[in-house]
Amino acid sequence: MLALLGLLLALVLSGLLVRSWCPFLGDDVRVFYRAVRLAVLTWRYSRRQPPVTLLDVFLQRVQQQPDKALVLFQGRPFTYSELDRHSNQLARVLQRRATLQQGDCVAILLSNQPLFISVWLALAKLGCPVSFLNFNIRARSLLHCLQCCAPRLLIVGE
Repeated sequence: MLALLGLLLALVLSGLLVRSWCPFLGDDVRVFYRAVRLAVLTWRYSRRQPPVTLLDVFLQRVQQQPDKALVLFQGRPFTYSELDRHSNQLARVLQRRATLQQGDCVAILLSNQPLFISVWLALAKLGCPVSFLNFNIRARSLLHCLQCCAPRLLIVGE
């Protein structure tokens, strides 16, 4: 019994010492655990054939939660189904009017707005790689970006 009390006292004292010497050890262990868990999940997803894409996850959410808000923009919620419908419309327009085909690179120069998400999803549905351009760059930097990605189409917002 005395040995058990001694062990308990040693554990309490060692806990106090660890807390005084390493006050953030508990937080560090939790963050490390989450990072390892995320790395394992990412590795599992990357090993799947075919790989899981953001479009796959989005379409799955459209099926599961069509009326749930995905984006709140200027006080107005945009649901999964709304963005899906809008991206389908954009995909049809881009395919017919811009004659985009799978593999055509498209550059996007849009500010943060729901249209950005819809355009991105539409291009993903068409199988077009996207080059996201920073909305704040100008002149030579923008020209350099456009020359590097050589897009077939440039989509510009307000």
